[in-house]
Amino acid sequence: HHETPDATGFPRGLSSGWISPMSAVFIISEDLIHFISDSEDMRFRINEFVELREKVYVEGNFKRVFQALKANLMSLES
Repeated sequence: HHETPDATGFPRGLSSGWISPMSAVFIISEDLIHFISDSEDMRFRINEFVELREKVYVEGNFKRVFQALKANLMSLES
């Protein structure tokens, strides 16, 4: 699936309220992997991903999953 929080995704164009938590995990994970792939400075790219995607993953299960991911990534920094 390539669904998105704004319902412009494929195959069904589901809005964030219809995406299950597990699907949100896979969608965000795939997005993160593509974002950081082939990067020399992975830590910088992860921080950039968090900063840019905070405005994207703001609804439904996307929000919950992204907040958990962000909290875990930030805990690695300390």
